[in-house]
Amino acid sequence: RDLLRDAWGYDLAPAPPSCGDVEFRGQAKDAWYLVYDGRLRSAAHATLAAEGLGGAETAYRGVLMACLALIQANQGAIREKELYRQLSAIDPRLPDEPTQNPKSARNEVDGVGNLALLLDAFKDAHYLVLSKDTEDEPTLSLGPRALVDVGRFQICQFQADALGHAEVDGAMIQELADNSATKDAADAADVQQ
Repeated sequence: RDLLRDAWGYDLAPAPPSCGDVEFRGQAKDAWYLVYDGRLRSAAHATLAAEGLGGAETAYRGVLMACLALIQANQGAIREKELYRQLSAIDPRLPDEPTQNPKSARNEVDGVGNLALLLDAFKDAHYLVLSKDTEDEPTLSLGPRALVDVGRFQICQFQADALGHAEVDGAMIQELADNSATKDAADAADVQQ
């Protein structure tokens, strides 16, 4: 692990046990992710990492970040129908509701690809976790890979950039830090019991 970090700047990160009220299960619970060492992340690194990407990979990352930002803005979970509606508000070419058939032509958008298949890919990669809410509606939450590979602070930075802000609001950063410290303290207490 040290060699991986020192030679290539990557690290292995375990999946966190939960995100808010969503407790990770199955493969997402025991997964490890190869991530770029957080101490080395920067805007310059993001630019370098995106250099030379094809249109499909750029669209994949853009839709992923938009989904993560919308989910985080909704306290970490959003109904699937609402996510479609909000993505369609960002780009009217995107469908405003899920279709019965994910391969439907309605999901295909030039320059973006198939939205339903992209969301499935995000779920398969553990960026998003699908569950049902109290009214049995499909709900998407931030997945373990979103937390360890992207991170809440990077999602806030994306939100600020998308809204044209010069920097992330300090109150948002403080709220994330407070929530993280509270969660870490609770996890430590659970481990000691």
